[in-house]
Amino acid sequence: MNLTTNFNESLLAAPTISAALPLIIADKGTFPIALTSLVTALVALLTYYLRPPGVHPKSPAFTSDTSPIIGSFGYISRQLTWYKKSVKESTSGHFSFRLGRRHVIGLSGVAARKWFFEEPLLDLVSGAVILPFGVHFWPPIHDIFKPDGNRARNNTFFLRRMLEMMKTDKLEKQLFRCIGDARECFETILADSPTGVINLPELWKPILRQNCRLFVSSDIADDPKQFKKVSDCVDTLLHTYSVFNVFFKWLPSPAYWRRRLARYGLVRFFRQMYNQRLSMTPEEASRKNDPFQSLINNGDSEPYINEFFTSAAFITTTNAHVISSQMLENMAIHQEWQQKCFEELQTVANKYAGGMDVALVDKIPHIPLKAWETSFPTMHMCLNELIRSWSSFGVMRYNTSPNAIPIPGSDEVLPGHTFAIYHTGEPQFSAKLYPEPSKFDPTRFLEGREEFKQEPYGFFGWGGGTHPCTGMRWAKLQQYIMLANALALWKLSSCDKDGNLDPYAKERQRGLDVDLDSETPFKLPPALCRFEPREQVQ
Repeated sequence: MNLTTNFNESLLAAPTISAALPLIIADKGTFPIALTSLVTALVALLTYYLRPPGVHPKSPAFTSDTSPIIGSFGYISRQLTWYKKSVKESTSGHFSFRLGRRHVIGLSGVAARKWFFEEPLLDLVSGAVILPFGVHFWPPIHDIFKPDGNRARNNTFFLRRMLEMMKTDKLEKQLFRCIGDARECFETILADSPTGVINLPELWKPILRQNCRLFVSSDIADDPKQFKKVSDCVDTLLHTYSVFNVFFKWLPSPAYWRRRLARYGLVRFFRQMYNQRLSMTPEEASRKNDPFQSLINNGDSEPYINEFFTSAAFITTTNAHVISSQMLENMAIHQEWQQKCFEELQTVANKYAGGMDVALVDKIPHIPLKAWETSFPTMHMCLNELIRSWSSFGVMRYNTSPNAIPIPGSDEVLPGHTFAIYHTGEPQFSAKLYPEPSKFDPTRFLEGREEFKQEPYGFFGWGGGTHPCTGMRWAKLQQYIMLANALALWKLSSCDKDGNLDPYAKERQRGLDVDLDSETPFKLPPALCRFEPREQVQ
């Protein structure tokens, strides 16, 4: 049963009062009281929102783009344009705005950027509740995401467990299977497409399958029924948006409930999995040599284990499924870079399986982990250039301290227990740091160029400061594996829905095909690609 659909059809159906209305009207004593109560409640609600709480006197001035009750809708509807306008009209480059009653500080400039990414009191997970593409962490934040006094980088339970799962021996153990997942995806990609045309954003399930192997269990990846249960829930979390609740956190929307029910579906699934593992004999449990069993063997508590895997299934797939589809799209549009990546793959594959009289795709499993991580500089440049664009959005933090923190380079402060936002499009689409910033130009990352190094955090594609990308090692490897299998089997071309080649794709791409003002930055537009079989290249 589809839990989300059932919920929408039953609990979210609009209530009908037509049958009860005559009784309400007939009861002349009850109706005025009810009406008065309703009006009083509405007036109280309007007063509550029209008179938001005061702010610290040294907070930056409020942006002019502010409406009663809602606050700054531009934060959702035209994020980069709104951000630039608010920065421009501010004397310091910083500004205040509201999301409903929440007070948020917008930051800009090199000094504030460096402080934003390095200040240990600014928390990423707590700031995620104002993300416009849907809440995943609901207050209170679970203890697995809270610092516990350990070393600076891996100072939470979640980070430590993630890093453990990306150790070399763990990656080598799953490498062959993850390559097989990618190959299966691209070998069967045209099964339901007689025209040979694929909408690339739909290719996210192989990413989830690989992530299940590395961060949860191959039991899920290899069992169609289990994988469907997990993928249905993750699908909802990836593609259902709750922008309404950015402004009104207390008034759940249908999207909000769909997301919460999907998350509950994961919680229930992993709870059942945990109980099944506990019921196993020691001999049976010893054969379950996977991350799930590893946490049980560590003695981690059931709430920690459940929260870890529920979050990991979603978090590891969120960015990866976006980047993978857009990487293929850019190869389809920029044929010269597709050819360079293809030739690079040939060179590496032939080095490790050159004596084998087999197709290129059959040589890929023979590439060792070290070569995957060091022998694909062209793919690496293309990946960084793509991420430069797709990581250009508002990044959030939350001041976990009750005290105001001075904003460097100004006499203003970030008040205690207040959100802050910095738009990474400021450096990553700067003509100074990236000449012709809307152009797809991987050579920006060649040694000797790298203009972005003129400023701290000029490139933020892999995080930085107090919050570097914990999963970077696997994230790169995963993208190389997916791209390698696609290019070994197919020649990619941008096209229309009928498979006709699109000669104007480059001109229409407008900055790597990313609308930086999009209200749903992770809701991908259609990216149609024609897959044509390659000649069997040795």
